[in-house]
Amino acid sequence: MGCCQSAEAHDNGQGPSNAGNNARPVALNHANHSSSQAAINRPHHVARSLSEAGASTRPSTPPPQVSDDRLNKPLRSPSPIQTSPTTFLQYPAPWSRSRLDKQREEFFETRVTGDAQAWIAVRRVCELLREDQIADAQAVLDASGLTCPRGRVVRARGKERRHGGIYDGTGKLYEIPEWVVRDPQDTIEDTATEKDEADAVAGVEDDDTDDDDFKSAGSPMASPRQEKGKGRARSLGREIKVRCRLSDRSEDLIVKFQEKEPASVVVERIRDIVGDKRVQLMFCGKPVGSDAPLLGLNGWKEGMVINTFIS
Repeated sequence: MGCCQSAEAHDNGQGPSNAGNNARPVALNHANHSSSQAAINRPHHVARSLSEAGASTRPSTPPPQVSDDRLNKPLRSPSPIQTSPTTFLQYPAPWSRSRLDKQREEFFETRVTGDAQAWIAVRRVCELLREDQIADAQAVLDASGLTCPRGRVVRARGKERRHGGIYDGTGKLYEIPEWVVRDPQDTIEDTATEKDEADAVAGVEDDDTDDDDFKSAGSPMASPRQEKGKGRARSLGREIKVRCRLSDRSEDLIVKFQEKEPASVVVERIRDIVGDKRVQLMFCGKPVGSDAPLLGLNGWKEGMVINTFIS
């Protein structure tokens, strides 16, 4: 019985002691685990804290914006041109002054794309640039709402072709040949004799020239050919004037014809002046058929220019 009590006492005595000893390592292990986990997580928390601190102290910068100045650089004087254009086979280089002026006028009168008012402004800009009035040209450009991103009115060549040119508010490009804004260095100035000969060309006049001017020039177009038959003039409609821009001379030719007469009548009257040569009428880049009435053709109206190629 004493042994049982001793054993029981021993068990009872050791029970709490063992329980306390066994509980301590668990607590220590838990503490060690917590401290280790904190050590593992500490760099992350520290890095995040530093990042947040840096973000709070770093000044905020707005996103970069494109300056409006890049969209419309100041105009520059056009570069010199060595020779006259060689792309016009009917007008071999070098060009005379009258030919250069005529080609410039024809260039602007035959533009069919873009805004008409914008082309008027572009034409004035080119005129001012030829006179080296850069500031005035810039003022016209700005007032018309046009922009010149590179400051060059004429587009570059080759790989740099995308540089230069004038644009309107919709992004439409207005491309201009270099000889429109600068005189080629090989341009031949007209002599007084050449000017007199050009003025003496039969049938040349302004829109307001009267019939007497036609007759004084000796033009058979002063009055349309009269043929037998009563009421012909009335049946062919009213008399109309057409300005023909001939490829072999520097002055325009004014031709009279009746409203309902075919284009072949105009061709024959031009041949009366230029001689026995091939005459081809062109309008809007298309040849005019000889049997078609000129009035109303592809939108042609009295006062519009008809390009005429002589060969």
